[in-house]
Amino acid sequence: MKIKNIYSFKRIFYLLIIILIIKLIYNYFFSFPFPIYNFPDITKTHYEELIKGKEPVLFKNVLKQNIEWNDFCEKLGDKELSVRHGDYGSTEGRKERYFKKEKLRNVCQNINNSSGYGGNNVISLDEQKKIQLESSNPSINMFQKAKMWMGPSNSRTPLHKDAPDNLAIQLYGRKKWIFYNKTSNKNLCFDENNSRLEWSNYSINNFFTCPSALLARRYEKVMEPGDMLYLPSQWGHDVENVTNSIMINLWY
Repeated sequence: MKIKNIYSFKRIFYLLIIILIIKLIYNYFFSFPFPIYNFPDITKTHYEELIKGKEPVLFKNVLKQNIEWNDFCEKLGDKELSVRHGDYGSTEGRKERYFKKEKLRNVCQNINNSSGYGGNNVISLDEQKKIQLESSNPSINMFQKAKMWMGPSNSRTPLHKDAPDNLAIQLYGRKKWIFYNKTSNKNLCFDENNSRLEWSNYSINNFFTCPSALLARRYEKVMEPGDMLYLPSQWGHDVENVTNSIMINLWY
């Protein structure tokens, strides 16, 4: 009986490994099966329809001109940021984070020698104009008071979901988004699975923290400078800097 139980356990274990491999291969080749538009070519009416939709959309080339790191740091150098420190990439580390007030100039200078992440800081319309943030489409001006996320490579915001819809605009560097349809939230180990901001207990790729995450369809996209992602309300997402990165987002 004992040998039979061990054999059954091995079969289940190997089956789970096969399922995981199949999912990883599928996700790699079909990681972003959503519409992609060249922003300068889209009409205002179509744009407004898309950012009210039920699925993500990626807009390419949304900026009239590129944002350069040194120029950004010089023009907004005196801006005070709330900078997050600690291992924010895990569910436990998130609870032990702490914050410090720092000048943006100092964040820029220490970007390669610090784990500090200037996330969720307000960037005003005046500040956006100061760095010459402009839409590449004359008929669409999506800019408004927004939140700015600035930090070194490997900075991460672990899996969570937000109440409002989200437009995320990559200004500088590259950022990887892993996200899930809100219909998968029941498998992503949210404590309440409510309709508000909520953090998951699932540490991405560590299925021991949330075995049911194996049942969730995962999507992935690396954002490049000038990309804008529309993510609907309540879609779970985990976001990590691939390089030093500056992003702003608009919740609405």
